[in-house]
Amino acid sequence: MGNKNKGDHSSPHHKESNNKRQKSLKEEHQREISHNQNSKNGKSKKQREKSNANEKSNRSVTVKEGEHILIHLNESGQKAPKIDIDSDDSSLLESLLWPVSPSHFFQNVWKKRAYASLLKDENRARMEDLIRDHLHDLNLEKLLKTTASESIFVWMRPLESILGKVMEGTKEKIESFELQGENAISSAKTCYASGASLYFRSSQDLADILVARLTDELGIGFAGYYPNGDVKGEIEVFMSRKGHVTDWHFDFMENFTFQLKGKKTWKMRKSTINHPLRGATSHYKNVDTSEQQLKVHHLKDPNFTLRPKDDDEYETVTLTEGSFFYHPAGIWHRVECEEDSISINVSLIASTWADMVTEGLRHSLWTQDEWREGINFRNPTEAKQKLEKLLSNLSTQVGQFKAVDFLPDGLFQANGQKDEEAIEVSDVEIRESPLADVKMDDLGKVTFRRNPIAVLIPLEGLEENEEEGEEGSEDDDAKTWEELGSDSDEGSSGGEGREEDENGNEDKDEHPLSLYALHINFGNEELASAVEVRLAVYSELDGAIDWLRVQKNQFTMKQLFDVAKKEVSKRGGKLTEEEIIKHLLKLMGILLFHGFANRQNNGKDQTKSK
Repeated sequence: MGNKNKGDHSSPHHKESNNKRQKSLKEEHQREISHNQNSKNGKSKKQREKSNANEKSNRSVTVKEGEHILIHLNESGQKAPKIDIDSDDSSLLESLLWPVSPSHFFQNVWKKRAYASLLKDENRARMEDLIRDHLHDLNLEKLLKTTASESIFVWMRPLESILGKVMEGTKEKIESFELQGENAISSAKTCYASGASLYFRSSQDLADILVARLTDELGIGFAGYYPNGDVKGEIEVFMSRKGHVTDWHFDFMENFTFQLKGKKTWKMRKSTINHPLRGATSHYKNVDTSEQQLKVHHLKDPNFTLRPKDDDEYETVTLTEGSFFYHPAGIWHRVECEEDSISINVSLIASTWADMVTEGLRHSLWTQDEWREGINFRNPTEAKQKLEKLLSNLSTQVGQFKAVDFLPDGLFQANGQKDEEAIEVSDVEIRESPLADVKMDDLGKVTFRRNPIAVLIPLEGLEENEEEGEEGSEDDDAKTWEELGSDSDEGSSGGEGREEDENGNEDKDEHPLSLYALHINFGNEELASAVEVRLAVYSELDGAIDWLRVQKNQFTMKQLFDVAKKEVSKRGGKLTEEEIIKHLLKLMGILLFHGFANRQNNGKDQTKSK
């Protein structure tokens, strides 16, 4: 959790606009709600009667269309769908946003303004499965015992607030401290019983499910995961006491709040900062990041201040039990607890386009000695001259990139998850390869462009003997099919030579395998790869793979095939020409999918997204 200065996350309230445009949007949206809640309009009398009944019910869905917030208050008595984070049978986002459709949310709300889905009656039945199965029925001690936090944050109310002397517009600062160690839980319970509010993370098990589901359904995908596959987002638990106020601030995450118990009133107003890189958290009494926040926000707005103007208009919303609330990064909010309140907030973080591209650029620059050299100079003039020379060729370096270099199809499929098991190339069905339709006569026409930020390395037993107490084998770079743990019925049975199975795949018994690793875009301090894939290839083709690994620009399938035939013959291999080309087509199909290269057609990219 670290020293994360993050304000309380509850929900805002709307201010209904009277201008014609917003009235039009409201009417349009009301029609969409009616459409979403109705059954399909049929032609039968029974269906028309059902439709009419639903339309009458829909009149009880109050829509408040504000500049800062969109609010839906369900007064119809119709039950909101239960929030089930464990089921893959339905869209989690759809149940959270109800009665708004995901398409309307993305078009009119996402990253633009806040959205609240409210129920007329205070009823947390909508979230009872989440509370029971993942939040210990809101039992404080159990929540604290399962927290992923290293620290528990305690928020104390200032004396002026307790005495009722803090008025709207004053700068109420949060006084907080951290609890750690074996007595942290008991101390936190004592503080809470004494009137303090608590802030800590949920269990990591809940975050792994809920954060991952929202990350994927919102289209954040791979950008919401660390290179090791962990989710970047987190879930905060807010145990807020009556009278607690979190003054004006904004966050740099996309936030989804679940109001589980009690009430909170949110006041909202837009800021001048879109897609902030840092928050604005001057509401803390002891904060040492103010200058850092100011300098990064001044990149966008030189007149930015860490607190909104007191005369700015705001909109409000009160969240009750069972309410769901989304508020985007960069929107000012002030949260007031009218009674004891418990809520969780899902904070989603995504890598930026700038992060991805600049890491790739640094990766590319590292391939050149002059850019890798540590900075040294005899005088300032020499340093400036040297840098000017380097910068003169920078545009060429940037111009070599294509979007597919950063975004191979495999990156979207993996969604941040890396499979440590090697892909056995011989086990891939040839019809699954994007090169399955290539004919022998056309090999010279199949041209590939090498990805400048891709590296294919031979593992040569580097990782097979890392485990403690395990001794290495005599031939680490030539793994048999059984040693790779194949689940194929063909590979581990001691078959009769290189017969094909019913899918046209080769029998692997007679072919030792070599392990390779594909890494793409690791131009960061940790050298963590955006794409990381293990491959098991026939060892008889090692010479061809060595040739492939050092290609810098374009090459053809025929060139690779010719090298492979020569190397297999030189090593006394048993592969036939048909087996060689089949294995290479499978291999190149995998490498295309994961980004080692992309297929060209008259110099144009032919790589297709799946």
